[in-house]
Amino acid sequence: MAAGWLVGAGWRLLAQAALAALAAGAVAVAATSWWAGGRWAAIGAQAAGATLAFFALGHVVQVLCARFDARLLLVVSLITYVVQVLAVGALIQALPAPDSGRQWLFVAVAAVVLGWLTGLVRGFRRLRVPVFDSTADQG
Repeated sequence: MAAGWLVGAGWRLLAQAALAALAAGAVAVAATSWWAGGRWAAIGAQAAGATLAFFALGHVVQVLCARFDARLLLVVSLITYVVQVLAVGALIQALPAPDSGRQWLFVAVAAVVLGWLTGLVRGFRRLRVPVFDSTADQG
């Protein structure tokens, strides 16, 4: 089976996940600004933006590799996930925030990740996969 449908669906999933992550990140940064002040909101916005960029870049790599053999695609996907998690962890450690402000970094990153995953789950729920869809329903 050609993977052409997956590539188109992959870009739609990317857009849905990015929008959900962006919305969740914006809410987290607004909440941080309200509770902790502008300095923490700026650091939270940096963390949220970088987290969104890491996940979007990882998803783009997966979409571009969608035509690969399934085993190779699985390996690429797993490597992409590991790099994303390590990059986000390194980002949290690298941003200039004292220990008292790390919770705001965590809130921003966690909100973006939760939004990203929510967008992907919502997208996959709406995605019709030709391999598993019944052809009897199309007649």
